[in-house]
Amino acid sequence: MLSSTKSSLVLALAAGFAAVTAHHAHAEAEMPAADGTWSMGGAVRGRLDVLFDASSSNGTTSHRSFDTLILKVGYDSNSLFGTVKYRFYGGSYPYLGAPYKGHFGEVNFPEDAYVGYKINPNSRVTAGLNLVPFGSGQFFSSTFYQTLGFVIGIEDVHNVGIKYSYSGDPLSVQFGYYPVDGGNWVGNTKDSDRHSTNIVKADSYVFGGSNNVERNMLIGRVAYTIAHSATMTSEFGLSGWYSSIHNFDTHQDGGLKRLAEHFTGRYGSWQITLLAARQDISAKNPADDRILTVGGLSGSYNMAAKGNLYSADVIYNTLGAIGPVTNIAPYLSYSAFLKDESSFKTSQRLIPGIGFTIAQLPGVYAYVELLVGKNDPYVGAGQYVNGVGAGASNQWKKALYANIGYYF
Repeated sequence: MLSSTKSSLVLALAAGFAAVTAHHAHAEAEMPAADGTWSMGGAVRGRLDVLFDASSSNGTTSHRSFDTLILKVGYDSNSLFGTVKYRFYGGSYPYLGAPYKGHFGEVNFPEDAYVGYKINPNSRVTAGLNLVPFGSGQFFSSTFYQTLGFVIGIEDVHNVGIKYSYSGDPLSVQFGYYPVDGGNWVGNTKDSDRHSTNIVKADSYVFGGSNNVERNMLIGRVAYTIAHSATMTSEFGLSGWYSSIHNFDTHQDGGLKRLAEHFTGRYGSWQITLLAARQDISAKNPADDRILTVGGLSGSYNMAAKGNLYSADVIYNTLGAIGPVTNIAPYLSYSAFLKDESSFKTSQRLIPGIGFTIAQLPGVYAYVELLVGKNDPYVGAGQYVNGVGAGASNQWKKALYANIGYYF
């Protein structure tokens, strides 16, 4: 029997297909059918992790491993569009040791699965598993590793619902209703085998974890762009996120409120992105309502329910070429999660990095980043379960991360 999220995804896709197909069939009776195109693609990626603080004794370890297989199918026409994008992990770092069995594909989940209809050149409706409209865009920074926004579940979030989008000059507006989150798919966790960071049921290793689910999300974003010249623009935006939070232990419903403002400046080769977001969650937990458990990418951990996220990113896009290395783009990203509870420790992440391509290898993209984190679940040993919750060691931890992929 399908889970509620998977059932909702199937129903949303079916409803979307039915609506757009009916409209398309009616249009075909009046005019020649528009040409549509199918596309297939994806990526195969590898990674290098050098962990300078891999244990409590600050030991260093390294892993060279397979990262991800991504498969994507898309359709686009004058009126209809759709995408299914699926990810496969497993058999390599960090999916090693219990509870993992050590084989490729044991962790897998969709990133997107949606259909849509183009109302006119500026407006469209999307239904299914799709990106929620919040913040400065899908990504808050130029980094591969992303910001602490992804860690707390407001960056690169894909949930099941319906979204209206208007993109004009100078205004763009998106508004969506998402009855359920992205769902738990295939893996070895209780509720965290998913692409996005969502509110979940805690795994057994999460001490003090909670058992919640987010429902009935109303999420919207508006942005206004000022064009200074053909190569210089400034975008100012506001976002809002409201939902209900159900606790499976107390059987009570709480609520979630998130607000964000962002600025994105594009000035020739330079791009600057700034974001400030407020989070206020009432989880209705049986014991401690100051934290709740979130999870994604096959793992769960605690997060502070109330706090502010700040992020800043700068990238220089066209440094040029050095020998066979082309499209060199250095960047610097900083993000911090400041929690309302005075005893909770601030989480911070700093990433200087560089992206590039190789002239002789079309389709290959690489990123090399130095990860520097304090109370960051993904940087340094002992930070994962409580880093963005009450905090962990409160010490700076470091790692070197490189990802190289062939995108087809």
